[in-house]
Amino acid sequence: MQCIIVALHKDGYKKIAKTLKVSCSTVANTIQQFNRIGSTQNRPRHGRPKELRARAQCHIQRLS
Repeated sequence: MQCIIVALHKDGYKKIAKTLKVSCSTVANTIQQFNRIGSTQNRPRHGRPKELRARAQCHIQRLS
C-alpha cells in the first residue's frame, strides 16, 4: 500500500486517500516518511523484545 501511495504522489495525483479509501493521515505520514528517509520500510527498533506475549500478560494480570 505504501508503494502505491508514493507512486501516486510522485505522479502528482491528488485525492490519494479517497481513491485508496485510507485516512488522510496515513497518506501524509507515508509521504513524510518517504521524503525524510527515502524509503517506506519500517526501520529497526531499539530495545529488547518482550519476554511475554500480550495474551500471557493478560493471563497473569487476571490471576493477580
